[in-house]
Amino acid sequence: MAETTETLFTVARGKDALTGLRPTARAAKSDLSGIETAMRTAGLEPDVHIATVTRTTTVSDPEPYVEQPAAAVDEPVPAEVEQEQKPNEDAEPKKTGRR
Repeated sequence: MAETTETLFTVARGKDALTGLRPTARAAKSDLSGIETAMRTAGLEPDVHIATVTRTTTVSDPEPYVEQPAAAVDEPVPAEVEQEQKPNEDAEPKKTGRR
């Protein structure tokens, strides 16, 4: 198994992330600027900051893929599926709104 750990950046308010995870602090600073501007426009005092998070990814060892055989064509179709597929001959034709 292979495991990787990376540090990513986000804009947070308290312990809540407000933006997606960004690969660089520079990208998070851009998000921060936009959020601070929006908060000031709304009459709020910005209380947001750049935060780091650690993401750990574990990838398992490769295992051979075995394709499952397709269902046989001559298998009986369940009655409820067969009825769903039959058109209702007594139904009125649909109106499309076109003349």
